[in-house]
Amino acid sequence: MPARLTSTPPLMIAALVVTALIGGPALRADGTVVGAEVQALGSGMWEVTTRIDHLDIPGLPEAMVRKIAADPANAKPRAVCIATDAGTPPPVAAFHALNGACTYETWRAEAGGLRAVLVCSPPDGGPGEARVELSGTYTGPAFEVTTETIARDQTGATQLHMRSVLSGKLTSPQKGCTAPEG
Repeated sequence: MPARLTSTPPLMIAALVVTALIGGPALRADGTVVGAEVQALGSGMWEVTTRIDHLDIPGLPEAMVRKIAADPANAKPRAVCIATDAGTPPPVAAFHALNGACTYETWRAEAGGLRAVLVCSPPDGGPGEARVELSGTYTGPAFEVTTETIARDQTGATQLHMRSVLSGKLTSPQKGCTAPEG
């Protein structure tokens, strides 16, 4: 009797047999599809909306913080040009609209999952920094991510803590684009 392979999990063997019989996609051990291309966010003009779920600004009265978080201007859709290739992050403006100078510390987008960390300096060039951690899902024409923003001053004291959900949809697919004026 031939020796049974013990290094391949039984469920993986079953998945390979079913795939061979019905012609479905072959899967790697980590569950990703063999031969699948990396999908990028579609190129073109995007509409991005933000919903603030939590806002804390130490030193401001709670009523004022609630009013800022509920301000309809925060949820106003904004236009963002995304013109990148698979594996290349979109401009930080897709995920951050506070006009600070931001760079990606990390970026990972694969198999429909997106994770990134942005590091931003204050818009006025002053001391301190904000870290924006985001995670969510994406397809070519849409994304939805949850962001957690913590801004600290030069002493390390928290100046702002915000959790929000960003939704983006491709509104004008095109190879290249430029951000609208204003």
